[in-house]
Amino acid sequence: MRSHRPTVIALAFFMVICSFIRLAAQTEPRRFAILIGINQYSDSGLVSLQKAQNDAEDLGRALSHLGGYKSVTVMSGGLPYNDVNFPSKNKIVERMGALADIIKPDDQVLFFFSGHGVNDKSGESYLLPIDAQIKDPTGTSIDLQKDIVAPLKTAGLKNIVCLIDACPKTVAKDKGLAIVGINEIRAGSRAVIITATGKGKASYEDPNGANGLFTRGILAGLNGEADLNHDGLLSVADLERYLPDAVAEYAFSVGISQKPAVFDSGSGSLQPALARFSAASTAAPLKLR
Repeated sequence: MRSHRPTVIALAFFMVICSFIRLAAQTEPRRFAILIGINQYSDSGLVSLQKAQNDAEDLGRALSHLGGYKSVTVMSGGLPYNDVNFPSKNKIVERMGALADIIKPDDQVLFFFSGHGVNDKSGESYLLPIDAQIKDPTGTSIDLQKDIVAPLKTAGLKNIVCLIDACPKTVAKDKGLAIVGINEIRAGSRAVIITATGKGKASYEDPNGANGLFTRGILAGLNGEADLNHDGLLSVADLERYLPDAVAEYAFSVGISQKPAVFDSGSGSLQPALARFSAASTAAPLKLR
């Protein structure tokens, strides 16, 4: 009688492999990125930037190059005003609401903003969309907590990372206005927030490159420099440790003082990795402009 033992062993091996695949699918989160960059504002009273749109666009290219993201959305001021990703207040709020509708608790969201921002007298942080008005900067802006973090938290999301470069030295052309860039962030309990610079300090664009100093550091980290323990992953904790000193060191080398600030109530070490370095991405890193 012919033995069926090899068939049984093969079937058992196949079932084990399938179990590992299912487990990997369950443990690997769905990652979503929303990246905003604005150079020139509708209100001519707001100072124009040179490289903020590069920041969002280049970060989008880097994340797509690494892979592992369910969706990478770039909302750039360079898009036509009728484009769904044009960074007006309504479209940013709509995009966050749409994301909150499909998000699952174990997913991960990376939110990035490069442009202008302000604090109100109570210390709340506001990001200026492209249609913000200098006469009412907070009323026409995006509330970082209420408009960005809160919808995701309400949907039950556990893993939120915000990278914010909204601290240019000058926001408004009228020096008589008491408006300064963001200098304080109140981190939500489920959000890790990293800003381009510390309280009361300004952030700058790289005089020798196409990006802001903060984004230059992020891009270098995504090229593998932030993988400090060489485990092939870019964890949130890796980025928290890497960015402040890396940005500060490069800034010093070009005659600028800037050091990112980390706001983390403890969730960073519990979050899944932001990116996984594959053999292909390591062999052919994304070139910085």
